[in-house]
Amino acid sequence: MALFGHASGEAPMFSRPVLAFLFLLTLVVLSRVSIAQDHMGNVQVRVSYANGVTCNQQLRVDLISASASTVSAYTNSECMAAFNNVLVGDYHAVVSGDGIQTSDGAAFPVDERKIGQYQFISVQRATKNVAVPGVNTSENAATVTAAALQIPREAQKNFDKANDLIAKQDWAKAREKLEKALAIDPQYAEACNNLGVVMGRLGDRVGELGNLEKAIALNPHFAEAYVNLAKFSIKLRDMLAAESYLVKAVAAGGTDSATMTLLANVQLLNKRYEQAVSTCLGLHNGSPSPHTFCHYISAHALESENRMDGARQELQLFLVEESKGPRADQVRKELAGLQAR
Repeated sequence: MALFGHASGEAPMFSRPVLAFLFLLTLVVLSRVSIAQDHMGNVQVRVSYANGVTCNQQLRVDLISASASTVSAYTNSECMAAFNNVLVGDYHAVVSGDGIQTSDGAAFPVDERKIGQYQFISVQRATKNVAVPGVNTSENAATVTAAALQIPREAQKNFDKANDLIAKQDWAKAREKLEKALAIDPQYAEACNNLGVVMGRLGDRVGELGNLEKAIALNPHFAEAYVNLAKFSIKLRDMLAAESYLVKAVAAGGTDSATMTLLANVQLLNKRYEQAVSTCLGLHNGSPSPHTFCHYISAHALESENRMDGARQELQLFLVEESKGPRADQVRKELAGLQAR
């Protein structure tokens, strides 16, 4: 089976070849140790509101590859998120943040031959929280807001400066600012979370894990920290732990498309096929935005259970939402193969 995206080396295989593409999730992480041998590109994502007005807040942008591996950055004062030295391949951008509806952009290629690559994505202001069974999102939001009101001004200023440095991928200076913020307020859960991510970028796994775990200890409803712990587990190839953390992230209100898609992908890796299909179904029903890659995950979960009609339907839905590009071409080939069976 041909694979989405770009990767070097060979991926370990399931006994069912149809699931081979999912191991890119692990392969992309492992390939970072030899990243100098891979082809890299740069891209900047510009965010604005649907009416064309430039956003006036810091937003998170997740650059998701065709294999569902994720690189994250935060928008700067110009609402631009910069991604440097990204593995070439096909990506789409997901924008999330307070007061907006999570937006999932169309697929685009990152090309090493292009010096300046720009992507534009518009977002809409949130009108209400997405309803998730068993999750009280309004209560979680109130908890975060109450905590934010207690953050000392100087700690907040250092935190904001660190985020600007994170957007520039200046990890060493970002670490300094976050450590200053925590020296002022040791209970600053968001600073612990970001410091964990920065430590990971600096190659300090002990510091990464310690700070992420501290963020959860300070705020047990911190969905983003659970997601980062899941990604840490994926780097260690501990998919069961990754799934557990992602389930906790969703329970804490982390129902954005990037988190839900990653959960479904990990559930598929753990051969929890029904759970993977259910997660994708919940994502499609919970938001009007298209979440194309989850159709692909559902298709392979259903095929693994020999439910070919359902698998074909999911691939067809993928093509309804994304009819052009290399991912669509690959899906058409796989759909033709299923129809011939």
